[in-house]
Amino acid sequence: DALPSAAGMAAETTHLPTAALEMRPMPRSAPDESLIEDVRKSGLPIRVRVFVEADGRVSSVDVLSAAMGDEDAALGVAAMFRDTAFIPGRMAGRDVASFIDIEIALEPTPQPAIPLTQF
Repeated sequence: DALPSAAGMAAETTHLPTAALEMRPMPRSAPDESLIEDVRKSGLPIRVRVFVEADGRVSSVDVLSAAMGDEDAALGVAAMFRDTAFIPGRMAGRDVASFIDIEIALEPTPQPAIPLTQF
């Protein structure tokens, strides 16, 4: 499991968790999955924490967990969400800085077939 970045740890003190919000932050559009097309994926879930500013910008993404061997896929997922605009979370009728934990399961990369030998 990856450790939160220094920026992410600092953001946790200034960003509200989704449980404290009236409305959770939501992506404005589908994340760009082309950022993870060419990386090996096990198919096991990858968890990230996305820090969303009050204006909808993503300021930081921390990888919370990924299977061994999914490091490149986890970095791609983090980049995918970093490049996604969000509708910010709301509390007391105002847009606020918050963080949201997202778990994503990617289609596993097909493994090459092992050739059968004749006996």
